[in-house]
Amino acid sequence: MKNKEIVEEEYEQNVSILQLMEKEIKKFMEGMNQYPIHSNGLLDPLKAFANIVESVIGAIFIDINSSLKINWNV
Repeated sequence: MKNKEIVEEEYEQNVSILQLMEKEIKKFMEGMNQYPIHSNGLLDPLKAFANIVESVIGAIFIDINSSLKINWNV
């Protein structure tokens, strides 16, 4: 079992990461509002955003028995 200091340190690190992600998400959303149609290449989101989107799409794809038609609708 981890001692209390290690658990608290990990918690603080996770909170810091979540705060950074929230800040970056807000910045990205503001940029999308500024360039709603032609934002391709004008915004530079964190790589983690792409990883999250890929993971969600992949999980849905597997869950729906590899149906591209349904996946595109989602």
